[in-house]
Order: sequence, then C-alpha cells, then structure tokens
Amino acid sequence: METLISCRDLTKRYGETCALDGFSAEIPRATVGLLGENGAGKTTLIKILMGILGRDGGEVEVFGRKVEEVWPDYLRDLGYMPEGVCSIVGHTPVSYLTYLAQLSGLRYREALGRAHEVLYYVGVYQERYRLMASLSYGVQQRVNIAQALVHGPRLVFLDEPTVGLDGEGREGFLRLIGRLSELGVGVVFSSHILEDIERTCEYIIFLHRGRRVYQGELSKLREGSGRRYRLKFVGDMGRYCGVLEGEGVEVLERERDYFLRVSLPEGVSVNLLLEKALEVGGVVCHLEAIRPSLLEIFVSMTSSG
Repeated sequence: METLISCRDLTKRYGETCALDGFSAEIPRATVGLLGENGAGKTTLIKILMGILGRDGGEVEVFGRKVEEVWPDYLRDLGYMPEGVCSIVGHTPVSYLTYLAQLSGLRYREALGRAHEVLYYVGVYQERYRLMASLSYGVQQRVNIAQALVHGPRLVFLDEPTVGLDGEGREGFLRLIGRLSELGVGVVFSSHILEDIERTCEYIIFLHRGRRVYQGELSKLREGSGRRYRLKFVGDMGRYCGVLEGEGVEVLERERDYFLRVSLPEGVSVNLLLEKALEVGGVVCHLEAIRPSLLEIFVSMTSSG
C-alpha cells in the first residue's frame, strides 16, 4: 500500500500527562481504523498530523516529505471531521461548504459546484438550502463529513464520527464511510467503538496509553490472534477437557452440556480434537472455526498493561 503519512517517535505531554509516548506508525492509502480507549491519544495524534497541535518530539512525513518542508500547503490535501457538529451560524449546507472550499483555494464557481456534488454524495442534497441550525444532528454530521471532502483531499481524518447518532443514523454513516474508497481517498477513522472499526476498516492502528500496540491489516491481526473452535462433544465432558488441556489446548468456555470453545496452540492440528474425542470414548458431532472479535483481540493486547 502507498504510504501517505509516517511518524516516528512522536511524543506529546500535557503537564504531567503523556498523551503520546514514542508513537510510530505509517498510514497507508486505505480505510484505516485508529483504535484505542478514551484517552489513548487518538485525537492528539490526529491534531499533530493535521498541524493543529505542536509535538514535543519525533518526526512526521506527509506524502513523502518532512512536514516542516510542506507546511501549510499540504493541508489542502487533508480533510478533517472533528468530533461533534461544527458549523458557522447563519449558513446553509451549500453556503457553508462553498465558503470552506474557497478557503482551500477553489474559485467560487468551482467551490459551489463541489459543494452541490459532495452534499449529493453524502445524502443531504435535499436539505442543502436549509439553515444548519434547523437540521437534525444526524444530517449535520453528514454535512460535517461533506466539509472534510469538499476540497478534494487525498486523506481524510474522521474523529469519532458516529458518537451521538441513533441506530439508523449510525448504520447509514458506516455505509457512507465504507464508500469513501470509491473516491480514491485515504481515510483515518478514529473511534473507541470497536464494532464500527471492524465493519468499515481494512487496516488497523491500535493505541494504548499513547503507544502503538499494533499496526497492520485486520485480516492478519485475526490470523495471529489464536486458533479458536467451537465444537459439540457427546461423551464424558470432564475427561475430554482434561485430556485436551494435557495437550496444551485451552478450554475457553463450556456451553451447556455439549458445547465447548477451545483455543489450539501453534503447531497443533485441529484433528487433535477429533482424535482425543475417540480416545475417551466420545464423538465430536459439530466443529467450526471461530473468528475472534476486535474487542477480544484488543483486551488480549492491552490486558498486560
């Protein structure tokens, strides 16, 4: 994947609090999930990469050049949707976006055309002439993402975009985020809601207490997070579990009288589950692989502190 932004050994302190502690990562042209609990350093990182906030240490490269060499010109290639609704009093969606596009260097006619185009794309074209203050929160959030796209950026930062949305609004917003790749735009989707990241992102960066604990493709993260299976066993369950544990198999959960969830160590074939069932006079009637959730993986990565 093409790298859009790279950072090395970023540090940022607020008094005695260390928000970023030697953070390093690369952001590719993809839909990137920036994950971490509240206070992990996600918003601080975004603001540093956007040039909104200074850093105490470390280096940042944007589109292959040091950020100091391209400031502030590179901001034209970035879009930013902050957490919560942002607008200017007295504006309609189309006038608001036109104004922001002009601030980014577009001429009036081009800015007006882009405003109409992007509002249509995000699904609020019918509301384009209504005052912003009269719009629902969900519609204002769509205008908020439109303002991040209106000037044609190469990379967009979305900071907690689904917070405060109801179920229907959240579903629609996640579909919209999933479609942004159609525009050829890189997306950094920052959220503490792991399910939202899991549904929309192909690449993950985990932050924990200001440090990176993982960076890479979501599919590879799951592959490296253990081999788990759910099975139905008929026979002496206690003896079967004892035999499996003796072989290094971790029994994660016993569900009712017949079902088990287990994790196999590396190098052990799934056939072991069937062989040991026969060995204790039982039989495995059902066997399926389990894909660990992002929450399970995150808890496992951060539980050691």
